[in-house]
Amino acid sequence: MTDEHTRIDAHRNRCTNAALALQSCLDHCIERVSLDESHEDGKANTLDVWLRAGPRRPMW
Repeated sequence: MTDEHTRIDAHRNRCTNAALALQSCLDHCIERVSLDESHEDGKANTLDVWLRAGPRRPMW
């Protein structure tokens, strides 16, 4: 049970950190989000967020 709470807290911390980092990008749109979960090292996960300036739709 402790491991589950630890994972939930770690996830909550990552989400909070991402929200704080993206706070200055409110005039951008999210183009793509990618989560790379390492199966070898559980702490080596990365979240990539691609932003596009402005609220316009992409031209493709």
